[in-house]
Amino acid sequence: MPILNDILEHEVIGREYRKGELNLLLRQIEKRFGTIPKPAQERLSELSIKELEVVGLRLLDATSLEEMLGEAPRG
Repeated sequence: MPILNDILEHEVIGREYRKGELNLLLRQIEKRFGTIPKPAQERLSELSIKELEVVGLRLLDATSLEEMLGEAPRG
């Protein structure tokens, strides 16, 4: 979708779109897994729009926050 790509590459519009996508994803994660640890929030805030979309799709099947973020379980 060339037009959408042009819009997302626009510095201000792209940044606002990414911010909205991040906020929605954070709310969905919190609803599914509860409070999001600060390191996970920081990691998510550094992702690109495309990376946020991948994490958003993982949210549908993940059984844990770690799985959704693609991290190995700690233990």
